[in-house]
Amino acid sequence: MDNRAIVYYYRYIIVPLILKHLKKADCLLDLGCAGGVLLTLLQERGFTNLHGIDAAQVLLDRVPDKSIPTVCDNYLNVKRHYRQNQFDFATVFNTLHHLESKEEFYLFFENLHHILKPGAIVMVKELYNGLFYKIYNAIIWSKLANKLFPSVFAGRNFVQTNEVDMHARFFKDFVGNIDDIMEAKGKFKVIKKYYPLAFERLIVMKAR
Repeated sequence: MDNRAIVYYYRYIIVPLILKHLKKADCLLDLGCAGGVLLTLLQERGFTNLHGIDAAQVLLDRVPDKSIPTVCDNYLNVKRHYRQNQFDFATVFNTLHHLESKEEFYLFFENLHHILKPGAIVMVKELYNGLFYKIYNAIIWSKLANKLFPSVFAGRNFVQTNEVDMHARFFKDFVGNIDDIMEAKGKFKVIKKYYPLAFERLIVMKAR
């Protein structure tokens, strides 16, 4: 699993928000599951019908329980791997900024809708405030922060270096058009918004 700070954040802040909407019998897909932090925490809560997809095999290799079905592919290709109306629930956490254009944002939600049942819940967590993100990024790069809190920031520098351009594009193309993109021409309806961190927004949608 990832560092302790992320596990703590998910265990005590994110998972309780998910449990407000997730039912035990739901079939869940975690898009951008990485090393399986969320999947593992839900498994600990007794959820069994869990699936994950990520574009990086090196991250999927870190999923502790190999019995959880995972797929390595681009997030735009979900229709290749999953059948229509397969899932009751989907999580998309800090994944969308990896897409490369406004057109891909629209295509992502259209394809996601195809594999969801009518009435399925989608939870999307992403950065939404560029100023707070810049402050966070500055802390990550601080030698003092790395020295004082090595367990929190160790191994994060290379991620921030590679993602600066992606985040700049994300704030420009996605955040500025967020409602239009996420509702996917009427395929989804936003039903709830949470703000777990100053620079993150967690949006809950229902598939129509």
